[in-house]
Amino acid sequence: AILSDLHIGFEAAAHDAGNALPERSGPAMRQAWQQVLDRRPEQTIIAGDVFEAQAPDAGALELMRELLDMTPASCGVTILPGNHDRPLPGFAEFFAGAHAQTAERVVRPNLVVAHGDKLADIGRPPLLVIGHQHPAVILRDRLQAAKMICFVAVEPAALGFPVVILPPFSPTPLGSNLLARRKWAVDLPAPGPQWVRSAGIGHEQVLDVGPLSGRVDAAQKARCGGSFDTLMQSTAPHRKGRAIT
Repeated sequence: AILSDLHIGFEAAAHDAGNALPERSGPAMRQAWQQVLDRRPEQTIIAGDVFEAQAPDAGALELMRELLDMTPASCGVTILPGNHDRPLPGFAEFFAGAHAQTAERVVRPNLVVAHGDKLADIGRPPLLVIGHQHPAVILRDRLQAAKMICFVAVEPAALGFPVVILPPFSPTPLGSNLLARRKWAVDLPAPGPQWVRSAGIGHEQVLDVGPLSGRVDAAQKARCGGSFDTLMQSTAPHRKGRAIT
């Protein structure tokens, strides 16, 4: 299993910054983690941004320990640091004490897993799996909008190798709109929308919503006076029972 962007302690960090948020990620994280374990993975890789704050509080550390304690010994756990984690003193030591190993990247014959913020020397892997972006697609008109957190697949023609961008495992990050090119955060050139395919997450299904170029065209029509219904209908052929497993 490959996960990314747990951002444990998100609500506490928001509170420290003066924003009151209800605590909801802990129970959701435990449930989602158990669903991963129910598939009996031989290895689980967390591709960075385990914690939200650069000084996680006791509650965040305890939740991470709890998730690791839930994990059977038959499932190895590898933790990659993300941009939120790199400044943390004792990051590797914390996980060594919790029976997990840390690494900057995981390299396998068929793929490379990294966080996504430091990729200058990535070369041309057979497949790159990253997080960091928190991908989402926002469809809107002048009156209303809908956001869909999503998986992203970048075709090899864009960068010379295929890329999969994972959504945040945590339910708290709001997601960055892929239709706004200024929101591209990955340390790679931003691919054209014709090379990007998104798969939205809704009601415990992963739904293929097609190439990003189709969403860009629909969004442009909406800005020129099209309706929100037209935006939603543009995804309909892909939403009718087409789940990615």
